[in-house]
Parts: sequence; structure tokens; C-alpha cells
Amino acid sequence: MKFGVMTTPGLVIDGKLISQGKVYTVEQLEELLKKHA
Repeated sequence: MKFGVMTTPGLVIDGKLISQGKVYTVEQLEELLKKHA
């Protein structure tokens, strides 16, 4: 509960909660990583 994720899956990048409760495609994950990493 450190990041306050209430629904799974939760996505945390560099200690910041980016998303919760959504399943992403590989392409969507690649875009999120480019944007937030």
C-alpha cells in the first residue's frame, strides 16, 4: 500500500504511481516508459 494502489495491476515508474487497474499492450507500455523514464 506504499503507493496507494487500490486496484491491480498497478504501474509505478521511478517511485511514481502511473496507472492502476488497467492492462496495457506492449506498445502502450513502451510509450509509457518513454514518457516517464
